Amino acid sequence: MLNRIGWIQVFVSDMDRAVEFYADTLGIGVRARSPDFPDFVELATEGAILALNRPGDEWPQGKGLIGRVTGITLTVPDIETAYRSLSAKGVRFSGPPAKQPWGAMMTSLFDPDGNELSLLEWNPG
Repeated sequence: MLNRIGWIQVFVSDMDRAVEFYADTLGIGVRARSPDFPDFVELATEGAILALNRPGDEWPQGKGLIGRVTGITLTVPDIETAYRSLSAKGVRFSGPPAKQPWGAMMTSLFDPDGNELSLLEWNPG
């Protein structure tokens, strides 16, 4: 019955800056953006929708949702190439990609609000 994720949200403080980072810098296209809902943008990822959400005053806990570990993992076919390319664009990483005990190559990147996302290359045999 419950077998599909609708949205995975990253909370941001400045929507234009966030869209510039996710769409222009990371290369994730914008799926939907409406002037009627300026604080919510859907990005065009495969699988679940990655959504940017700027919590307004109606979210008393809103500010605490910004700038944290998201638990979101973005996958790439070649992490070294992605790391070099994104580093050249000024993306901040936790460090270079490293081999994980379970076989994957992984690092973390940070958006302009300090939200942490994992970057993963995993080719299980």
